[in-house]
Amino acid sequence: MKKPDERAYELLRWQAIAPLAEYQETLDYVAIQRQRSDIALDQWDKENPYESSPELTAFRELEHMGQYTQHDYYSPSKAANGFYTAQLRGINDGSIEPSGRVRRIKAGREIRGRKLPSRGTPRKTQGGGSN
Repeated sequence: MKKPDERAYELLRWQAIAPLAEYQETLDYVAIQRQRSDIALDQWDKENPYESSPELTAFRELEHMGQYTQHDYYSPSKAANGFYTAQLRGINDGSIEPSGRVRRIKAGREIRGRKLPSRGTPRKTQGGGSN
């Protein structure tokens, strides 16, 4: 079995642009490999700052709410159509039930403590009386 330094030397040799000198036991190849790796990762982070898309943020919020589990996969095709933000918005405004079904709203009912406005004006009965 190879020692950690020998494995690090092999990684350095595989990544080297020019041929690497023969393995020398006096060099700390693990430290050299770690340093090169850290420099590469720092450069990548600088060039590619992490920003979560609104869809991914909505998916994570839905996951936190229990709508999705770790077994549910984020779908880029759904995200491209704004699926996750629409679902989160629907749950937050009460138009979608937490089960995912679209909630049928009738005029005059309350959702989350808010009274919904009635649709249209009341119908007048013939003769002007009330029923």
